[in-house]
Amino acid sequence: MHGIIPAAFEYDINSAYPYIIQSLPCPVHGTWISEKPPEGFTTKLPPLPDGASRAVHARVSGSNPYLGAMLHRTQDNKILRPHNTSGWYWQHELEAAQRTGLIDTIVYDEWHTYQSPAICPEGCSPRPLAGIGDLYQKRLDVGKNMIEGLTLKTVYNSAYGKTAQILGNPKYSNRLWASLITAGCRTMILEAIATHPDRTSAVAAIATGGIYFTSEHPSLPLSDTELGLWDVKRKENLTLFKPGTYWDDTTREAICQGGDIPAFKSRGVSARYMKDHLARIDAAFRSWRPGNDNEFPKASFELPFSMITPKQAVTWSKSPAQTEELAGYTAVLRNPKLERSYLRSKWFLCGLVTVRDVTVNSSPHDERQLCSLASTPAKPTITIAPTAWTMTWRKRYGVQPSTTSASWTRTTILPSPSHTTRPFRSVRIRPATRTPKV
Repeated sequence: MHGIIPAAFEYDINSAYPYIIQSLPCPVHGTWISEKPPEGFTTKLPPLPDGASRAVHARVSGSNPYLGAMLHRTQDNKILRPHNTSGWYWQHELEAAQRTGLIDTIVYDEWHTYQSPAICPEGCSPRPLAGIGDLYQKRLDVGKNMIEGLTLKTVYNSAYGKTAQILGNPKYSNRLWASLITAGCRTMILEAIATHPDRTSAVAAIATGGIYFTSEHPSLPLSDTELGLWDVKRKENLTLFKPGTYWDDTTREAICQGGDIPAFKSRGVSARYMKDHLARIDAAFRSWRPGNDNEFPKASFELPFSMITPKQAVTWSKSPAQTEELAGYTAVLRNPKLERSYLRSKWFLCGLVTVRDVTVNSSPHDERQLCSLASTPAKPTITIAPTAWTMTWRKRYGVQPSTTSASWTRTTILPSPSHTTRPFRSVRIRPATRTPKV
């Protein structure tokens, strides 16, 4: 949904990823069974044995007006949830989506069942990461917000990232574990929707490990501390601007009282600069009516200081056009790990300081394909129904294919010395202009 929700209920899983991680199976001592059915197989798969996981390649179709069938990756690596797509999924997530009413039909192409071991040899365990749960409990014992408690949180929250790491030569990357973690979390969200009396029509927003409903959930197991249970908070007049950006009456009261920067979610833009525009955005949403598809509220303001951090520079990927543009800055690099990292990043922009005008827009049309607005002033709702088939994630874990041509195997793209002597400089960037070359 987009707009102002008079009363919303935020349900958040207490440390969702660590909760899933503690139950991950031993990936070494189990057994795999692969099966390929006749073409067009739609019969329900056999139930999973205890301790088993099943990876399924399937084509799924749904018709739910609020949520798509399953995840979908576009050619430019955007993640959508359309009504029709295909790909690899874990069976337990597929079945949860069916119980939620998101999938009407499934055509199974093949599946691979992993039976985890009941007993492992000495030095191993059927649940090798079970200690993650102990770290969570220790944090509660010493105090969640004490220095030791926050340190423990950093440790167990980093576990998923280590399993999903693709840069460099990651020691602990495991694509099966990584996908089981995220699929397990999504399954918990789907089960919460399936057991709500109003199901998908009550969903206001979904986050990684939480969900917002427009009415209370009658049966979720609640606790503000227990690992894997649900913490609940009521939000008054929750404004859902866009994914990752939202605020409620608590934020509005903090702004009226002045003082420190109000705390609210503002993905990609500091709350310090966006807070002065919240009242105008709220007014725009209150005047919203069905048919205003092209009038989603937006806000424009100046960011007096914006710097591209090393993390941003490393994680941003270069398009082919940007790679070609940088082809003049080449030098031999003897460290293959750094070479691979540089070829996949915008490291040449690290440290760039800008003073720029930005526009934040609540419209989903740039991120969501084939959208339509079907709403009332009290309940704006975006219906998404792209029909293209999904793209596979082409990156390999730890080892990447060559970026462009074989000639780049031993070379990388680096700025010339004249550029590296000025890592920080202020550049004023206006909308609709290209990022300045460094």
